[in-house]
Amino acid sequence: MSLFSLIGVLSSSAPPSGKGASDAWSPTTIQVLDPDHFSVAQKSPFQRVTAPRLDDVPCSPQNPLRVKPLWAYLRGKMAEDAGKYEIAGCWFHIGLQGGDARSRSGMGDLNRKGLGTGKNAQFAVTWYERAAQGGAPYAAKMIAEMYDTGELPMDATKSQTWHARAQSMKEEYDRRVAEEKKKEADDWAALHATVAIALVGGQLLTWDVGADPDCDIRARDRLGNPVPDSVDPAREARRDRMVANGEMYCGKPIDISPLFPENWR
Repeated sequence: MSLFSLIGVLSSSAPPSGKGASDAWSPTTIQVLDPDHFSVAQKSPFQRVTAPRLDDVPCSPQNPLRVKPLWAYLRGKMAEDAGKYEIAGCWFHIGLQGGDARSRSGMGDLNRKGLGTGKNAQFAVTWYERAAQGGAPYAAKMIAEMYDTGELPMDATKSQTWHARAQSMKEEYDRRVAEEKKKEADDWAALHATVAIALVGGQLLTWDVGADPDCDIRARDRLGNPVPDSVDPAREARRDRMVANGEMYCGKPIDISPLFPENWR
């Protein structure tokens, strides 16, 4: 279902029909913020999780659809890869107006290679410099290459300076990405731990405290921990024999496997 079809259904005053239709249907307010974001009932906006399609939105320098800089850059890059350089330039222009450094690099590429415009090394290096100021390592590397290849008057000192700057910027970028990934992993682990504690806690509320711990017939790993969804035949035989003889009482065992991180996937 497309975004606009979904909006049509959610905004309708009539309940949906067919299998799974809810008797408690009520219409809600959908606000399309731009081609890539919409909000439901004036809550925090949703962002699309799929990449935009080439030409899914017409480009205009005035940006009447209010496409955000990131999404403008992505559309510009797709247009450049498809050989639609004028459209790419339009999207890069919208992106750089919003402060996107990669869009500035994109404009530098078009001018450097003469894609949709005449080759102009000075224009290219101007855009690359602005992109580098915005934190784009790629742009600094391109300037260094232009000194190396003679596209700019060859200057070993400037080339080395820009190569060093590109390396430093890339290291800083990689560090930020690593920190973001670690934070995301920590948040994910905390969420799983909370859910796991809730699952085990829920079992405690219904657990028969009179149950013998030996009623758990799961196999054990080398650390002595129960292996989820497993059965140890020897443990099972011993339990059945002792229960039959009245030597053991088995209630409902607690499954603590949700507490183990290896089971969180």
